[in-house]
Amino acid sequence: MTRAKPKTRISAVEMKESSVQWLGEIPEHWELSSLRHAVTIHDERRIPLNGEQRADIPGEYPYCGANGVVDYIDDYIFDGEYVLLAEDGGYWGQHERSAYRVSGKFWVNNHAHILQSIPCKSDNDFVCYILIHADIDSCITGSTRGKLNQSAMKSIPLPLPPLHEQRAIASYLDRETAKIDRFINKTEALNALLREKRVALISRAVTKGLDAGVEIVGSGVEWLGEIPRHWDVRNFKYIARLEYGDSLKAEDRVDDEVPVFGSNGVVGYHDVSNTLAPTIVVGRKGSFGKVNYSNIPVFAIDTTYFVDKRTTSQDIRWVYYFLQILELDKSSKDSAVPGLGREEVYSLRSALPPLHEQRAIADHLDRETAKIDALINKNDELIALLREKRTALISAAVTGKIEMDLTPPPAPPQGIGEGSSGAL
Repeated sequence: MTRAKPKTRISAVEMKESSVQWLGEIPEHWELSSLRHAVTIHDERRIPLNGEQRADIPGEYPYCGANGVVDYIDDYIFDGEYVLLAEDGGYWGQHERSAYRVSGKFWVNNHAHILQSIPCKSDNDFVCYILIHADIDSCITGSTRGKLNQSAMKSIPLPLPPLHEQRAIASYLDRETAKIDRFINKTEALNALLREKRVALISRAVTKGLDAGVEIVGSGVEWLGEIPRHWDVRNFKYIARLEYGDSLKAEDRVDDEVPVFGSNGVVGYHDVSNTLAPTIVVGRKGSFGKVNYSNIPVFAIDTTYFVDKRTTSQDIRWVYYFLQILELDKSSKDSAVPGLGREEVYSLRSALPPLHEQRAIADHLDRETAKIDALINKNDELIALLREKRTALISAAVTGKIEMDLTPPPAPPQGIGEGSSGAL
């Protein structure tokens, strides 16, 4: 009886220094090569299409770019299994979509390199995982930084285990990253539900109030529906004035404790404010319609509007919650440079409760949204940890620093395979 060979595990093999910083040590029996020797490059077959061309030919075939599928069209250039690597617009070493696998019929623009493994030398899946892990930024120098030209790409260091090990590592990573991805997807879906719950909670409170037994009547405004009988309905311009922020270049800021707010939130700090506390900041350009709130004075720059006690006699917190349900980010009068016009907001019909009810509604929403926000933040932290785990797992596996079964596949039975008659 022949004794079975023991399973080979990466942790049991001798290691050697790769002399590549982002690789570190690799197993002694692995070859250290470069991408040019492991793949065939098909960049000469790329054909970019503009938006109008793509709109004219919608279809079923993926139109691929630097970080994934950007459209679907009715024609294709490639048919097979390939690895696409971002030429520009990628976040190498940070974004798992800077390198990704494509299988079947697809089209590629000129923002992605098209790679295909060389048979008996490399495995597409393993090459993709290596490129996800690779510190590609360190391979780019001088004026080419920010764009991975073909010369720099060809020189990317590539550890190459025996082909059966490449496939075993890729299969292992497919299984293990799929588990992590499912957990991430479920957690993201839970956060999406929590955010929907948050919006519904705010919408219900600011349009219906807190007293379930109060008499309600039609507001005459379709999106508001029914409201408490004793509430008013007014255009928003009678509730609050949106004041323009002021110009403040980054180089003119004096680093201190006053938050500087742009359309998407805090963009820096300064030594003086141009608002009173509390204040609401609404994006005017860029991330237009985004609503932020601060309990301390801030400097609102000229891409924003702000509301403080000088521009409204209503409860600031209630105004903040009311603005959140208006979906201001979905309207723009400036198609060239998306933005939010004050008149658009001023013309919106709004439900206005008495001041004491506004304060009660704001207190209620402060408590309840804080609970939801805490859950969302906890889930976001978990997602970040899972992504770190995913990155670390790929890094360890493709550099030979993780324990797994790398037993070579058994040889085919005698009489079957290349060189045999094939008779059974």
